[in-house]
Formats: sequence, structure tokens, C-alpha cells
Amino acid sequence: MSSLVPTSKSRERSRTEGNEETHVKNYTLNITTALYKKLEATKRNLSIEYKHTAGGIVLTADAVTFDLLRLATLNYFENLPEIKGQANIRKITDKSQTTIVQHIIKVALNNTSYTINIYNTTSRLLINGTDANQFLDNDINSIHEIILKGLQEQGVKGLNTEELNRQLGNQLQNLLDNNDLAKGRRMNEQLNTDSNETCNKCNKKCRTRSTYCDTGNHWVHYKCQKLTQHEIQMAENSNGEDYYECKLCCEAKSSLLALKRCAQSNIHAQQLLGRRNRIIESLQQR
Repeated sequence: MSSLVPTSKSRERSRTEGNEETHVKNYTLNITTALYKKLEATKRNLSIEYKHTAGGIVLTADAVTFDLLRLATLNYFENLPEIKGQANIRKITDKSQTTIVQHIIKVALNNTSYTINIYNTTSRLLINGTDANQFLDNDINSIHEIILKGLQEQGVKGLNTEELNRQLGNQLQNLLDNNDLAKGRRMNEQLNTDSNETCNKCNKKCRTRSTYCDTGNHWVHYKCQKLTQHEIQMAENSNGEDYYECKLCCEAKSSLLALKRCAQSNIHAQQLLGRRNRIIESLQQR
């Protein structure tokens, strides 16, 4: 997940091929967490839900529908006709470069522009920008047609997403049940749910307007770390994909570095003083 305050973990490498860029983030995706999120998506009682938020248009789908939507959306924008605009696709991977955590598609046509963020682990799309509604007006119908055509070519009639989600959910659950780390995590979650959601600053419950700090492994309210409106929007639009470090941890690290520098300066001063005393003693002995 990129930090609200830049850290070394948010640095990334990139390369470009055609209209697709690949960015490598300097963290390793927690596979267990990703499997849990995908399992949650298999249990959603919906195909696609559209929701307008302050950050843009959020599309939430069940796991099976999302994968169809993701593949069709990428196919559509990879082959976007010039008359419909230009699309730049950015693929985000973790540092292993084997796991794609996100796709970012920037679309521009004349004076209009918008961005589609595809979050693979949470099974959501976020469309933002001044012309975000263009996605619903001009693109989504063509994307649906790609899905239908693909299913027809595969001879699929009457796709039962509920059954497919059930089968996928069972497979994911089996993987997690056989993972000792996952078992331990579930036990810890059951025992410590209440304490884990307590703000590290004010010790009150983090029911709303709060974020999880990956550096300190704790929750903290927006107001307790004095986030700006822009930083709050970044936190709410991330959908848990980026690495977050709260301002409290950043300030603590800065203070620690300052103390270390002060201690190093004191040690250096003591070394100089000791050297001076030895020189004086040597001169006195002559």
C-alpha cells in the first residue's frame, strides 16, 4: 500500500512496453491477506454495484463477476479505437513481480480525461477524474458486450455466478485452512478484534474515519494524526491496496533519528575532548 508520508517502501521501479507500463512496488503482497479478501468477495450477494462517492465511482462485484469485468476492461482499453481516445495502462506488481495487485488505466479524449483503478485483491474498480461518468456513458456497455461474446465463444449459456463463487470460495477456504499462519491469524482476530480497532493516539474505538498503519500495526483516527483533506481522500480511495505509514510513526522515526544524531554528536565531542586531554598531558610531560 503507498504511504501517506513518502517512505522507502513506497519507491518503485518501472518499465514501459507499448501503451502499458509496469511499476514494481517495494513491498511483498501478504498472500494470506489477499486470499481472505478474495474469499470475502465470493460471499457478496451482488453481481455489480455502482456507488458514487466523494472520490469517484466505485464498482464492487462478486469474485467471479469481477474477474470477468477485469479481463474485459483490460481487453477493451488495450484495443481502444482512436476515435474513443487514448488509454495508458499501468500494471502495478509487488516486488516479486509475479503478483499484479492493481491496474491503473488513464484515458484521454480531447479535453476529457478519467482514470480507472482496478484493485485485484479487493475485487473493486474505482473510476475518478473530472469526466469519470464517461466510463458509464461510453465504455461499460462495450465491456459488457466483450464479456457476453467471450462466454458465447466458450459455449457458456446461463452463467451461474453463485455456484462458481461457491466453488471458488471452497477452494480458497481449503487453502486457508491448510495454512498454519492463517489459522493463527483467525484466532488472533477473534481474540483481539476489539483491541486491534482502538486508536493508538486517543485509545478510543476506530469505528469510522480512521486508517490502519502498516508500520506500527495499529489503527489511528484521521483527526488524531491531523490529516489534510487530500490525505484523507488518498486513504479512502486506496481500498487497502497500498502501504500506509501514519504520521505518528513518521514523527516517532524522525525523533529517533534526531536522538541518534545527537548521541553521535555527543560521542564525537567526547572523543575530541579525550584527544585534546591526551595531547595536553603529553605536552605537560615534556
